[in-house]
Amino acid sequence: GGLHQGCIKLNVLPDSPIQNVEDLVGTKIAVDEIGGTPYQVALLWLAQNGISPDQVTFLPFNDGSLELEALYNGQVDVAALWDPLATTSVEDGKARTILDISKDDPFAGHFCCFLYASNKVLEEDPELIAAELRAYHAAQNWIYENPEEAVQLVTEKQYVSIEDHDLAVELIKSYGFPSTEAYDSGRWDIEGDVKYFAQALYDVGFLTTEPDEYVKSAYTNVDLTLGQ
Repeated sequence: GGLHQGCIKLNVLPDSPIQNVEDLVGTKIAVDEIGGTPYQVALLWLAQNGISPDQVTFLPFNDGSLELEALYNGQVDVAALWDPLATTSVEDGKARTILDISKDDPFAGHFCCFLYASNKVLEEDPELIAAELRAYHAAQNWIYENPEEAVQLVTEKQYVSIEDHDLAVELIKSYGFPSTEAYDSGRWDIEGDVKYFAQALYDVGFLTTEPDEYVKSAYTNVDLTLGQ
């Protein structure tokens, strides 16, 4: 299943000479971990613009706050960050975004976060998986229809650290949580997104399995009516 779009950005200092992907050659990029999602985002953006990962240096940090500190003190040139830090650092005037996966190629229009289930559970209890997917779809539709209430919930429960309510609402809206209508209309092609990113990661050598074979092993259709 797909969760939403967006939520990762590449930031630089406001006065940085870095304006686009071509300017990243020779730079140091902070990530939360080598091989993690922000790392893969930066890797794909570079590769799809003809830049080898050998032309940049990736430095891992334990969390986004440490990435930002490294950016502010000049230890790195770019920070690949999850929201809300990616956006709040810009709103505070301390950073500038050069890539926003919610609206920039090659990520715009694709799910960035996915749901997984083990083969064991899929085989032994498919009704449970179907029920969980129905619940996720209901939650996604509720977030789509009630972004204000969704923000209030996650901030009251301290699931995220963001004080600007209006900004948080705009972020929720930008992530493209799918509505029930969008699912029913077939607008979202989750299997296609899995194939899209598998092909992209295969092309840069991050994934060694042939994309078609990877999709066969990593994606399965679930009958959502099971157990109803």
